[in-house]
Amino acid sequence: MTEASVRVVLRLVAVVTILIGAILVTTTLVAIVGASRAMDAAAMGGALRSATIEVTFYSVLAYAMVAAEGLLLYVLSPSLAKKIVTE
Repeated sequence: MTEASVRVVLRLVAVVTILIGAILVTTTLVAIVGASRAMDAAAMGGALRSATIEVTFYSVLAYAMVAAEGLLLYVLSPSLAKKIVTE
């Protein structure tokens, strides 16, 4: 494989990873809006709402890290491609 083709494959993987991270973040945010409305309708207590918000925060943070890893792979793909082709 040439360096250009390796770079293209790495960037493709990076873009897919970024999109997966973005989809997961969006899905989590939409789910928390639905859960919040359901808790309002059921008049649930504040402790459950607080726990739900905390879990949502950590989920969004984890999914954002997936997208950040994809961005990092995209940025580093030229240097990674050079290392892969030379070895």
